[in-house]
Amino acid sequence: MEWVQCAICGSQDSEIVLEGWDFDFGATNEIFQVVRCLSCGLVYTNPRPTSSEMIRYYHEGYGPYHLTVSKRNIRSYWIERLKNAAEGAYLRRYRGEISKHDIGQLFLAWLGRRLYSSFYSKLPPYRTQGRLLDVGCGSGIFLWKAKRAGWECVGLDLTFKPLVTAKERWGINVFQAKLPLIGMTDRSCDVVTMWAVLEHMHDPIASLLELKRVIRKDGLLILSVPDISTIETHWFGPYWYAWKLPRHLYHFTPETLTKILRNGGFEVIAIEHEPNLLNLLGSIRNALSAPQPYGRIARRLVWINSLPEQILRFLGIVWGKLGQSGRMMVLAKVKG
Repeated sequence: MEWVQCAICGSQDSEIVLEGWDFDFGATNEIFQVVRCLSCGLVYTNPRPTSSEMIRYYHEGYGPYHLTVSKRNIRSYWIERLKNAAEGAYLRRYRGEISKHDIGQLFLAWLGRRLYSSFYSKLPPYRTQGRLLDVGCGSGIFLWKAKRAGWECVGLDLTFKPLVTAKERWGINVFQAKLPLIGMTDRSCDVVTMWAVLEHMHDPIASLLELKRVIRKDGLLILSVPDISTIETHWFGPYWYAWKLPRHLYHFTPETLTKILRNGGFEVIAIEHEPNLLNLLGSIRNALSAPQPYGRIARRLVWINSLPEQILRFLGIVWGKLGQSGRMMVLAKVKG
């Protein structure tokens, strides 16, 4: 274990926010401490496992290492054909290949958006082609989506096993490595994505500076991280699903994430909250048998788990619009 100073301002003055456990795998009985910098407000795990120690806190069941494509519930051959046509039209509309006068294709694209907008929701906005690097690509599911939409895709991950899936099933150019990106030339990528990765990095600013090196001047950085400023963290305290101790080393708010991106050479364009209830449902599960007040809140909300999928999806959209979903997606550009 190692003690660290604040990654944003370098201060060593902090206050304890909470103490928590590993709810996901039970890989350890250790208690981990989360602190807040008294100077700039950054929240981080301290002390924390070193880079060499961290591997024992990851389990083969860790979500991003596995394929997560769900099987479609197709009732008939004609419904399957219609859904495939709508998906194709949606992607062509995304690439700007459908004329505004082609009513039939525009209708199919509209239908495809209704069916698949959540599936393709993380595709880069404003751009429809170029070279895309996904850092922490896991089994490559996002890169598969981006490839279908017309992007030239490259993936990077620390773990070899999920990369085999990405390469063999999707035919994606992936490699096992960690930052810095040895062999990748300056300004060679149009977009870099990181889904639930930045909070795992031991030196996030150094990592961001390295990503800045490979992004073109007009390129984009798109990432997602948990947001600890939502009502979920107040309801569930140490039982909140997205603490993910000790794997999550940093715990951001929109303000501290903006600061750390600025120190890493990026300017935030937009921050929005993801439209789902995943963190809320996970927190309810964690806290069901917890002491008061967390257990009482979880038991009052447990009925949400039994709602139909369509209602859960609608509530997730509302929860995200209210900025309470516990996970934010950030669009940033290179400064200067």
